[in-house]
Amino acid sequence: NRSASSSTASASAGRPSLFSVIGACAVAAAVAFLSVEWWAAPILLAASALVALLIAWLARRRLGGITGDGLGATQVLAELAVLIAIAGTE
Repeated sequence: NRSASSSTASASAGRPSLFSVIGACAVAAAVAFLSVEWWAAPILLAASALVALLIAWLARRRLGGITGDGLGATQVLAELAVLIAIAGTE
């Protein structure tokens, strides 16, 4: 098993609360709806969510869990997906 040990800094950070996750999603939705046409915002949110779910699935399958590198890759790829979706809606 190649997952992070319980003595690492990432293990001590724990999981975010449901309240934090809902708050982050609400902020992302607000930014999306304020940034583009109303009909394009759901496309942007779906693109970033799809990327995040795919990376989470791959990280759990290949690495045994989420790592800092996986989170960084998720951020970059979700941003890329949103930019591609914006370009497609123009």
